[in-house]
Amino acid sequence: MQASYILPSFNKEAFHCPHCHVYSVMKWERLLRHGATEITESFIVQASCTHCNKSSYWFSHPKEAGRPTHGKMISPELISAPLAHADMPAEVKEDYEEARQIATHSPRAAAALLRLAIQKLCVHLGEPGKNLDADIESLVQKGLPKLIQQALDILRVIGTHAIPYGEMNNADVATVAASLFELVNHIVDARIAHPNKLQVIFNKLPQDAPLLHGTAH
Repeated sequence: MQASYILPSFNKEAFHCPHCHVYSVMKWERLLRHGATEITESFIVQASCTHCNKSSYWFSHPKEAGRPTHGKMISPELISAPLAHADMPAEVKEDYEEARQIATHSPRAAAALLRLAIQKLCVHLGEPGKNLDADIESLVQKGLPKLIQQALDILRVIGTHAIPYGEMNNADVATVAASLFELVNHIVDARIAHPNKLQVIFNKLPQDAPLLHGTAH
């Protein structure tokens, strides 16, 4: 599985840059305020990415002098959802990325898009795409971890617990959306990335080598 997405965090030494999305070291600097007669420290703190050289800007706590310990990012707008898996199919990634962009403002819409992304992912993996519950069950029979199916059931995406997002309260939908981002990436990792890695290893093996189980007497 690819490395976890490290959210931007105030005064944290390194995290995934909100601009280039690379895990990078940040250089922090408190900006100055130029008055008519003096220069003072402002409440704005700048974090510069050492990879792309672009900056995020944070509003620090007004009562904290020197190097503040609490702050909130004000630019660019924080996207809290993890990045799409590198091996995610393009048609699935389109919905996934749209969900990332709106998750903070509308987790309900993001959850609906992620359910659509899972449906498209099932079709990409060879399933009919007519019944998500049946598609997931089929993928489990083919090697998808059972825990992913159970998680989707608990989140009321499939199975006997499945209900429309319009009938969930806001807290429930936010929880579902946050978890679905991770689960989509896990499905891609289990059914696309991992088999691809094994195929690469297999392709490197000498094809004319005798099989071990056939050489013993």
